[in-house]
Amino acid sequence: MTDVRSATAELLEAHPELEDDLRTLLTIDQNGPWTFDDVPLDSGLFGEVVAAGIVDSIDDTYRLRDPDAVRAAQRTIHQSHRRLNLSRTTLRSMAVLSDRSSIDQDSAGCVSRRIHLYLLRLSLSYCWSF
Repeated sequence: MTDVRSATAELLEAHPELEDDLRTLLTIDQNGPWTFDDVPLDSGLFGEVVAAGIVDSIDDTYRLRDPDAVRAAQRTIHQSHRRLNLSRTTLRSMAVLSDRSSIDQDSAGCVSRRIHLYLLRLSLSYCWSF
């Protein structure tokens, strides 16, 4: 993949546990070239990072191809997770409100029936008085 941002986003979607490791990788990359032994990734996940085109191999060392794109992808993923959590919270709130409104509707129906019965009795007593 040539687009580092989308490659990082896809990798984070597939492996959310990589988020902290990529953050560490960004910090390590600021100091210059690094080796596999310098990073907290196991060989399988490291292989996926390399295969996704997020890092470039230079002799026996590596560098992130575009650290800014990796940061941007992390921000995007983080924001989408926040929106998802907000959506879940909103749905829970709506469910609670829905439960409350059904209680209110039941109460309103009960009051409405009582008023109806009262008016029926009142009208019948009025009719019988003549």
